[in-house]
Order: sequence, then structure tokens, then C-alpha cells
Amino acid sequence: MGTDGPAHLQELLAWAVDPASGEIDYPTVYAAPAREVVDSLHGADDILALYQQGLPSALAS
Repeated sequence: MGTDGPAHLQELLAWAVDPASGEIDYPTVYAAPAREVVDSLHGADDILALYQQGLPSALAS
């Protein structure tokens, strides 16, 4: 038995990335979440605090 799927799957985004707005599509799939994002999520007391403090605008390399 086999599959008829493609040998390489390409990421498909729901919306196009808008570099003019500062959006970035990182080409890497990370095995673990970015520390900056985890720290932001843990540091927020509620969703409104998270909204006010914001998530990181970039990931460290």
C-alpha cells in the first residue's frame, strides 16, 4: 500500500504576508515554541493584558 500525496508539502497561508505592515513569514518550522512568545504568554494575567503588552514583533535568531 502507498499514498498518492506529494513528496513535499508546501505551507499555505490563509492570508498573504504584508511586508509593508511589518509582517514576516518565517521559513522555518520550529520543533518548540519561541521563548519570546512563551514568555509573553506566561507574563500576561489575562487576554486584555496580552493585547496591551503585545506579542514579540520578531524572533531572535
